[in-house]
This record gives sequence, C-alpha cells and structure tokens, in this order.
Amino acid sequence: NLPTVVLPTPDKVLHAFIARFDLIVSEGWVTLKETLYGFILALVVGIPMAVAVANSRAVNLMFYPLLIGLQSVAKVALAPIMMVW
Repeated sequence: NLPTVVLPTPDKVLHAFIARFDLIVSEGWVTLKETLYGFILALVVGIPMAVAVANSRAVNLMFYPLLIGLQSVAKVALAPIMMVW
C-alpha cells in the first residue's frame, strides 16, 4: 500500500505524460543533442589518440597504462570525480 507520490497508477502516469508531452519532447531533444555532441567529441579525440598510441612507441608508453587504468575503473565511479574536477 504505497502512497501515490511513490508509485502512481499507470493511468496517472499516462495522463501526466500527455499533459506534459511538450516538456518531454523539448527535454528529450536537449538530451539527444548532448548525446550526439559527446559521441562526436569522443570520435574527434579518440580516433587520433588511438592512431597515435598504435603508431608511436613514445606515445604508447605514456598513455597506454593510463588508458588501461581508466578502463578498469567503473564509469559510475568516474562521473563524480569528473564533476568535482
């Protein structure tokens, strides 16, 4: 027997979805743009870095241990560190 604030009924969720559809679409558009910008930034930075690490021994020795270390850390743990930094 949960309060409606904690677990609303499906019809209330549907009515709120329909009533605030303009907000959902506008915020969804912002989220989509941010996702695409992040993906493009990852490509622009990641591909040249991968080529540099693969083709240069000095760059490989500098960055490869850092890249392996970052892969072993959970992304959920990195997000708060990046936000504070």
